[in-house]
Amino acid sequence: MIITKLKGGLGNQMFQYAYGRYLSLKYNDNLLLDLTEFDTRPNDADYSYREFSLNAYKLNCQAASEQEISRFRLFPRNKRELLMGILYRKIFNYHIIIERKAQLLSGNEKNIYLNGYWQSEDYFREIRDVLLSDFALKEPLQNTASVWYSKIKAKKQSVALHIRRGDYVTNKNAFDLLGACSLEYYYSAVRLMQKGNADANFFVFSDDVLWVNENFKIDAPFEVVTTNEPATEIYLMSICQHNIIANSSFSWWGAWLNSHENKVVICPKNWYKQTQLDKPAITPEAWIKL
Repeated sequence: MIITKLKGGLGNQMFQYAYGRYLSLKYNDNLLLDLTEFDTRPNDADYSYREFSLNAYKLNCQAASEQEISRFRLFPRNKRELLMGILYRKIFNYHIIIERKAQLLSGNEKNIYLNGYWQSEDYFREIRDVLLSDFALKEPLQNTASVWYSKIKAKKQSVALHIRRGDYVTNKNAFDLLGACSLEYYYSAVRLMQKGNADANFFVFSDDVLWVNENFKIDAPFEVVTTNEPATEIYLMSICQHNIIANSSFSWWGAWLNSHENKVVICPKNWYKQTQLDKPAITPEAWIKL
């Protein structure tokens, strides 16, 4: 049995599911989701409460029961990691020791409990085709989303551009760790994208549409996408020809799920304010760091 703890927003939940799915296939075991993080809303101004959002997708798993989860709480955390098969990694990027430990735990026929972020494609690159299927939307696009789908498909050189603000601006913890990308980053990315795609049309996605309408100005055709449906927006980003992403797992998945053979993805060179966390980088090698 493999249980992965879900926490954070949709992008984080997708990373957590992806690594759990990889291990479940590698070791031919069941994948269960620990959803207890979403049971309560902490009274903490620096905590950004998120809801379980993966139910928009065609996942291959089910929720873990309280009894199944509780077996991993019998000891203090340091002992749990040694005795109960817990893989814990707070730092976001790939670490080979995690893979070796997972193999050891599976070989000993122990259950595995994942508690981390797993923000690197190295944890699940081998099952890309599986994840493309798992992260397909359950329901067909409706109303506004279907209109945006048609607009994107009508352009030969569509570019998804994601401006992440929200808690990156208002939440102290998120601001100190990440912080929003500057307008200059986006303007530089647009200019770079235009060099290879003179007829590029930009579709701007953001959690702060009002700010974008007031501040984002480029000398190129662009429209601000409005759907207010996170999983749908990731899908719409993924069908664009190219991507300009923020330092956000949300637009990371929009770019990673993009299956266009000649896609160009531009991402921030420094994902975190603490630059030592960028080694190894969260972003795939083929993406352009700006």
